[in-house]
Amino acid sequence: MNKVETTWETIEPEMLSQIYVPKREFSHKGNYGHSLLITGSHGKMGASVLMAKGYLKGGGGLLTTMVPEKEGVILQTTVPESMVVSMQTANELDWAKFQVIGIGPGLSTSTEMSNLLELVLSKHSGKMVLDADALNLLAQKPELLAKLPENAILTPHPVNFAGWLAVAKRFPENGNAAAIQHQTPIGSYPERKKYRHCHPNRQNLV
Repeated sequence: MNKVETTWETIEPEMLSQIYVPKREFSHKGNYGHSLLITGSHGKMGASVLMAKGYLKGGGGLLTTMVPEKEGVILQTTVPESMVVSMQTANELDWAKFQVIGIGPGLSTSTEMSNLLELVLSKHSGKMVLDADALNLLAQKPELLAKLPENAILTPHPVNFAGWLAVAKRFPENGNAAAIQHQTPIGSYPERKKYRHCHPNRQNLV
């Protein structure tokens, strides 16, 4: 088994230790970049709260979260560390100030969100993580795959994977990585780096 060649890699503590950079003693959030999270819809703002809190818990720097205008108060009261902007003003946003964008959780798959994803892909060519409904929107509109920035990271869980696998072979060859969440069956992904995130308290099928 150890001699079988594979394109899969397991994300282990040893790998993370090579890229982890401890924060300096005298520093502040502005020293660690500015990220934008695009998330949430009516009834699914819990995903936005969890996403923002997870980013901050993981040691992220300056954070702006983009949510539907009528839902902004939820973020401002539950995650006061994050600045909040409205999806309805996305065209007016200064996209150049964000080093990283994360998009997907709780978005829904409406036409409005599809248009928002297309706008994001046209405005940002830097680092990007796509999850949840962002992947469902890609499956609905596979022509957007060609607009993914280089080294974009996609993180499907089994449900995302099932709807997304049919269009996965249309990926552009630009170094994108797919980080498949726990218990996702190994499938016919294009030939590129693939990672499996190990949850310490869950069985991981490889």
